[in-house]
Amino acid sequence: MELRDGQLPRDPSAAAIVNMAITELSSVSELRARVSPRGFVWRGRPPHMTNTRLAELQVEARGGRGSSYVTTRPLIAHWDPQPGGAAQELAHDPGQIAWLEGLVGATDPTVEPAPVYHYYDRSGAGIAPHIDEPRFSLITHYLVAHEASGPKRSAFFVYPVGREPQRVELAPGEAVIVYSGAVVHARTAVAPGESVTTLSIGYRLDSGTEGVDVDASR
Repeated sequence: MELRDGQLPRDPSAAAIVNMAITELSSVSELRARVSPRGFVWRGRPPHMTNTRLAELQVEARGGRGSSYVTTRPLIAHWDPQPGGAAQELAHDPGQIAWLEGLVGATDPTVEPAPVYHYYDRSGAGIAPHIDEPRFSLITHYLVAHEASGPKRSAFFVYPVGREPQRVELAPGEAVIVYSGAVVHARTAVAPGESVTTLSIGYRLDSGTEGVDVDASR
């Protein structure tokens, strides 16, 4: 499913088909009833994301880009599914987990958090609308770096059922929490001269936990 600049088609018939696909994808998750109308749980800069920690992530990400370039839809980007110590430390950090659980409820301690760097650094690189594998209930999606020689075009999008797509603007160090197995989400393509580095950390909720929907956005 390809959407130009993250938006639904202008043609009503085409938009209806896309909305049907979004509804079908979102309906498979048991978490669908917890999704807020805006499609995400929280957006902003977490208290534990200090300038020092962000700088460490940026240095690590630059050194770990590697040569793995994925061209299979929905992802077109470099990626590093086995990042280094800074990303792992953040994923397991007690402050990160306590903050997250304060928003969504208890996570499953038997399922290891899964951090992944994505590098959108070629013109057209991005990730099409999709949902994540059911092993993880949600992601904490951090913007690590965003650089451009011209206007910044690429952005994170969520597609709540029955509503317009939501463009989620982030600054480096900021994060958005999404029930990624229940909410269709995407990264629109970068423009020539634009590059984006993100860190997504997958977590699984403890069975039966109840979440709290908090909007701490700016």
